[in-house]
Amino acid sequence: MGVVALLVTGSIENGTLPALERALPDRPQATTLIQTKGPKIVKRSEHKPPVPPVDKAKHSSEFGKIARCQDASEINPEALFDGFKPAVARLLAADDPRRQEVGLLLLSLVNNTDKDEQWLPRLHHFLSAHPESSLLARHYMAACVEFPDRPECEAGTLMKLTKSFQASADFWLMLAMRNIRLGDENGVYEALREAIAAQAFFRMSHEATVRLRHALTELGLAPHEQFFLVYQLYNHQSFGAFENGWRELFDFCRRAAQRSASGLTLCLEWSERLINDGPTDFGRLLGFGLQREIYKALGDQEAVERLNKMHKNLSDEENDFYTSVGV
Repeated sequence: MGVVALLVTGSIENGTLPALERALPDRPQATTLIQTKGPKIVKRSEHKPPVPPVDKAKHSSEFGKIARCQDASEINPEALFDGFKPAVARLLAADDPRRQEVGLLLLSLVNNTDKDEQWLPRLHHFLSAHPESSLLARHYMAACVEFPDRPECEAGTLMKLTKSFQASADFWLMLAMRNIRLGDENGVYEALREAIAAQAFFRMSHEATVRLRHALTELGLAPHEQFFLVYQLYNHQSFGAFENGWRELFDFCRRAAQRSASGLTLCLEWSERLINDGPTDFGRLLGFGLQREIYKALGDQEAVERLNKMHKNLSDEENDFYTSVGV
C-alpha cells in the first residue's frame, strides 16, 4: 500500500527506550508508557501511528470480486455445496492423491469442523502419506487453532505434518494463536518472533488454483460457480478465517503492551510486518487494527484517533470483521 509504519528496534535489556524508526514525517508528540525491566519507568517519545492513504475501491476489491462476477449473485451456496457432496465422495475415494487432495479441499467448504469428528483424522491420514501438500497442511494447522487439545494437534505430530507450510509467516501466526489458547505465553512470543522473521506469507499457488479449476470443470460446474468456490477457498485461507484467534491475539497484545517492553515490541513488530508484507489488503488492515488496540491499551488517545480515521474508508465486510474481533 506504500505505507510507512512504525518499526520498534533498540535495546530493551539495558532499560533504554526502543527507537521508533521509519515513522511518518511531521509527526506530533504523543505519550507512550513503556515498562522496562526493573522499576516502572514512564518515558516520553515522539511518534505518530501510520495513517495510510486508503483507497476504498482497492481495499474492498477482494470482497467485491464475487459481486462483479457474472451470474455470481444467482449462486445459492448451500445448494451448490449440497450438489457436489457426492462428487467429493468420489474424489476422496480416488486412487490419485491429487484428486484426494482436491476432494479434501472441497470438503473443507461443506464441513463444519466442530461437528464432524472425522475432519482432523482425514487430514492427519492424508498428510501422513503426503506431507508435501502445503494447502492441506494449512487447513490442518487452522483446525488445530480451533481445537488445540485434539490428539491430532499434539505438538510433535503438528510440527511433523506441517513442514511444507512452516516457511510461511502464517504458520507461526497460527501457532501463536494455538499457544494463546493453551496458555503458553513463552510459546506465543517465540511463535511471533518466527512470524516476524519468516521470509513470506502463504499464497495459494497458481498450480493449485489451476488443478482445482480443472477438477471443478470435470464435476460439471459452470465458470462462475468455479470462481465462487475458488474464492471461498481463498477466503478460508485468508486471515479473516480466524476470527476467534484474532480476537484472542488482540487481547494478548493489549495485555502484553501494558506488562513489558518486550511484549510491546513484539506486538508492534508483528503489526508492522502485516502492514508492509500482508498477503492481502485485508491482512494489512489487520496490522493497523492491532496497532490501534496497542495504543488504546497504552492510553495514547491521539494515536487511537488517528488510526480511527481508517475505519471510515473500510468496506462494510471489513468493518463487520473488525467489530467481531472487538476492534
